[in-house]
Amino acid sequence: MKPSATNAMQPRPQDRFSPEGTRDFGPAEQARRLAVCGELHQRIASYGYEAVGTPLFEYEWILGAGVSPEVGGSPVRFVEPDSGRIAVLRPDVTPQLARLAATQLSASPRPLRLAYEGTLFRRPHERARHARQTLQVGFEYFGPRQVGAWVEVLTLVHDALARLSVTPIRLEVGLPSLCDALLTRSLKSFQDGEPAAQRLRQACVDALTRRDSARLEELIAIRPELTKLAEWGAAPVRAGSWRASPQAKGVDAPELDAFLDQLPAAVCDVTLIDLAQTFGLGIYNGPTFHAYAGSSALPVGRGGVYESAFDEPAVGFAFNVEALLSAGAQVQVEARPHIIASASVEQDVLRQLRDAGLRVTQHFDEAGITSPGGSHAAPSAEDAWLLDQSGTSLRLRASESAEVFVVSTDDVLTLQAVIAQSRDAKETACR
Repeated sequence: MKPSATNAMQPRPQDRFSPEGTRDFGPAEQARRLAVCGELHQRIASYGYEAVGTPLFEYEWILGAGVSPEVGGSPVRFVEPDSGRIAVLRPDVTPQLARLAATQLSASPRPLRLAYEGTLFRRPHERARHARQTLQVGFEYFGPRQVGAWVEVLTLVHDALARLSVTPIRLEVGLPSLCDALLTRSLKSFQDGEPAAQRLRQACVDALTRRDSARLEELIAIRPELTKLAEWGAAPVRAGSWRASPQAKGVDAPELDAFLDQLPAAVCDVTLIDLAQTFGLGIYNGPTFHAYAGSSALPVGRGGVYESAFDEPAVGFAFNVEALLSAGAQVQVEARPHIIASASVEQDVLRQLRDAGLRVTQHFDEAGITSPGGSHAAPSAEDAWLLDQSGTSLRLRASESAEVFVVSTDDVLTLQAVIAQSRDAKETACR
């Protein structure tokens, strides 16, 4: 029964038809998202990473392992009906891949290179304003802790961004484990007790992240052992100038030095060392990576070196697809010809055209659509074609043209050649 106008769902300005932080994507926007994902997957696969899939939700203990609120936001929790256990919509794929590597793929040779694509759901952490729903494409390397693997990851990130033509590219390398060690060492015997030490620790992290030199000096006055924080809070240093910088003075980081020595010149030229980068403090036990592109102030991806919850060394990176599009990622969305067929066209003809890779839709009334007086207005979409059938004759014309091409139903694929020739002629005329 057709619903009455009074019972139908009518949108009102104050109504929301999707949860806060989520959204729908129309055909054009989704085509661009898929094109970016495809480009990323192609480049990641060229380095030997194999695609895997993971569940949309997990038990909380799996996704809680190795994910800080800063990294994964606050997860969206619910009670899983069958077990009664707390489950979460995944805020991060990395713990899932670590679980996969440690269980189903535990006998696979190392290093193990895995790639993924997935939608994440996160409640913004504290006052941060980010979408809850995020599409990521990423990759993880599981195996012995090797500087060469870190170089591979950052090189892949650079290559992928270059293929998407997002410029300028800026890569930032942090070393939060250095800050973590200094804070732990300096505050171990803090006389005001553990809660006060934790508050001082957080104050140091906040000031360092904001590069608040005045606040850092106040904190150093309380605990002089923290003097190095003032130097680390200075501006990032170009990778090629790192060893001569004040920030590097007294820093014992042989792995970082070896990492910088092995970076390809093109990657090193756009890489900065930022010791004020505290993202993932307590999670990452080696360098962290942030990628920036275009004019965006927010990273288009991030990752780093860590040890999984299953005690396996790993390094990985995740691209934020929406951030890449906002930064101006250039992708070629395939412009496929669109054939609009009238109800007179036989299904076998439509099947042959679709099998040939053409996009075909059908109108279901009896009126012809290729004649100027046809019942359907010509679509506004570019590269649209109208198709009728009369007996064994097929009539095809471009939506913006009066010229009609007639072919036999015994030679359906000639239509594809007609369309290709017409497109070639248009491209030649535009040059």
